[in-house]
Amino acid sequence: MFINTPMKIMNPEYDKIKTKPINITLRSVIGKEIEVDDISSVNSVIDEMLVHMKDYESIIEKTRSEHVYNIGKSSTLCGRYIIKSLERKI
Repeated sequence: MFINTPMKIMNPEYDKIKTKPINITLRSVIGKEIEVDDISSVNSVIDEMLVHMKDYESIIEKTRSEHVYNIGKSSTLCGRYIIKSLERKI
């Protein structure tokens, strides 16, 4: 569940980038969004999500495999990349 509070803006020029951040884009895919004004509906949204928990697990797993790469291997691959980059500079 995601409560749509005002975004913490780290880059004041973020609106110049046409692509929306993945954490915003995927909210409605992997969970439910609630507006601050609708906070009283939290319990019913949680109940609904619990009823469909297996569906959410499947959706989250599928979404992760489509958007996150090298799960469990990124430190090894990054290390190799850094070593190769340093070797090219020597």
